[in-house]
Amino acid sequence: MNFLLYSNITKTTGRELANRLGIKSGSEAPGVPIDILIRWGSSVGVGKAPRIRTINRKEAVALAADKFASLETMRKAGVVVPKVLRLNELAHNTIAEVLKKGLKLPVLARTAHHTRGRDILLCLQNRDLRRAIRWGKQFLVEYIPTDREYRVHVFGESIIRTSQKVLMSKDEYLPYMRNDDHNHTFRNPRQNLTNAQNTVAINAVRALGLDFGAVDLIISDDGNAYVLEVNTGPSLIDNGLDIYEEKFKEAMEI
Repeated sequence: MNFLLYSNITKTTGRELANRLGIKSGSEAPGVPIDILIRWGSSVGVGKAPRIRTINRKEAVALAADKFASLETMRKAGVVVPKVLRLNELAHNTIAEVLKKGLKLPVLARTAHHTRGRDILLCLQNRDLRRAIRWGKQFLVEYIPTDREYRVHVFGESIIRTSQKVLMSKDEYLPYMRNDDHNHTFRNPRQNLTNAQNTVAINAVRALGLDFGAVDLIISDDGNAYVLEVNTGPSLIDNGLDIYEEKFKEAMEI
């Protein structure tokens, strides 16, 4: 039996993909031997290892979900990412300390596990840092002045789809919040990525030990590519579902 394992956050797309593939799915292991396991944003244990293969290993999915650890892992592998700093490394919780450790203002305070950017706290002054610690934030990440942002879907060593985040209206615009809660959505790219920029996305997925992933990649104002994170259970509709269905069928030899 083949099985697609999703999380509570990724279940909508996970269920639809499983239906298209004609396989069972759920947020927990099925309790029977699995031949091929697809992990769609879930690192839940399944007991005995699948008999044939796992597409996105448990450890790799868990690493991608830990945003601080994944950024550090990618950085050590040579992938360009924003600088990060754990808040517990600050002795006095001051902006001066942050600057001495190599970050530039503004910085964003975040939690290690987050979705849709809802954890972000902008820090510009000492009061912000103390508030971030009090509110349970765990690390700081430098804000990169951004010209444009993409989601690059990588499967194996190939780019299978690229979308660009665009602002739909000026209402509730915050420059560091680019998601559908703040009037951004994905569209066909207005400007295509170069081969070198696509390679950055492929290297990010490889560095985390993933078989596939949706890479959030920005092009800074000075033209450099930075990876913000890699998603292992992205929301998909229409053509995106078609593409992943085809790639999973190839991987499962259906």
